[in-house]
Amino acid sequence: MYCRIKQFYCTVLPILIVCVATVFVANAQSDTSSTKNFSDVVQTRGYVKSLQSASFSGLDDLVTQNLLHWRYNTRTYLSKPLTLAIEMRNRLFYGESIKLQPGFGDALDVDHGYWDLSTSIVNKDAVVFHVILDRVWLNWASDKWDVRIGRQRINWGVNLVWNPNDLFNTYNFADFDYEERPGSDGVRITRYLKGLSSIEVGGKFSNNPDSTVVAGLYKFNKWGYDIQVLSGVYYEDLTLGLGWAGNLKTAGLKGEATYFHPRYHGIDTSGVLVTSITVDYSFKEPIYVTGSMLYNSAGTPDDVNFFQVYTLSSDLTAKNLMPTKFSYFLQLSSTLNPLLSANLAGIYGAGMDLLFLMPSLTYAINDAWDMMLLGQIVGADYSGNFTGLGNAVFIRTKWSY
Repeated sequence: MYCRIKQFYCTVLPILIVCVATVFVANAQSDTSSTKNFSDVVQTRGYVKSLQSASFSGLDDLVTQNLLHWRYNTRTYLSKPLTLAIEMRNRLFYGESIKLQPGFGDALDVDHGYWDLSTSIVNKDAVVFHVILDRVWLNWASDKWDVRIGRQRINWGVNLVWNPNDLFNTYNFADFDYEERPGSDGVRITRYLKGLSSIEVGGKFSNNPDSTVVAGLYKFNKWGYDIQVLSGVYYEDLTLGLGWAGNLKTAGLKGEATYFHPRYHGIDTSGVLVTSITVDYSFKEPIYVTGSMLYNSAGTPDDVNFFQVYTLSSDLTAKNLMPTKFSYFLQLSSTLNPLLSANLAGIYGAGMDLLFLMPSLTYAINDAWDMMLLGQIVGADYSGNFTGLGNAVFIRTKWSY
């Protein structure tokens, strides 16, 4: 019975909410001289993707997987200051890779938010159809205030890859197919001040008091830089952070630093400092270069531990973005012609000699269609020998509407 209820509020209920809200707005407008069209009240967008992948460490153990992904996003403008958003992520997994991962559907059907808005409608050995509402929020806005409550993305990060300032919903750079990035169940209140300054307060709901995040952020512009200062409670830690974004002559310079200190006595009282600095530069060719360094005081400088390697593909936190103490990132991007672009990104974890490479080619067929070929290569030095830990090739076709 519980599964049926979950399937109802994850699939049928969002559509009913949009329909009821639309009728409500339409009736309200009929009593006025408004001439708005339906598309002015409800806006829908999204995409359909087909992602074919092959994972292997050698040609003798190649495993394929198929994924069909339909994303449905709506914005309903209830009134001038009030907006309702509902976004659904619908994914159909099938193939031999699913067969080789017992419990894949159960593992996928885990919602880390305050509300359980995830369900595996079909959960078989070789086929899993999973639906999750990853955005459900109500927003009220005025000239000086912006208030949003519900499942949303509270993005305080500045850098491209590693964001120790992103306390609410850290994302994984290796998860290239999730453009929207994770969200949180919570509330965000923003007060706009003079110039480019603002104060923002965010809270992440949780059934566990030790999994709660409550923090404040102050943004301002000084010396040609956008600067932010933040502080709050992050799970079992107190935090204090700093972020900045600006230019160093003709190059871009961004940075984030957050200090985490345990707020309970009787446990490890050593604090953790996580710092990330990014420099980017655009050449005339055109080639765009981005380089970044991450320092994690709690990271290991030792040889590889295979369990730690999988941090690259697991849920990350702002306190633990990489298993290594020092990590480096380099990305080269180029537009080969108006329709074809190339990208090569790499991450190196020092000490563990951990290497992650992600090359890709993207071809824009037209405004709505594009295709991408992408690879992922992971390796590390183990007992004096560089060992390949896994490779994958992805082919994605995407239609946006």
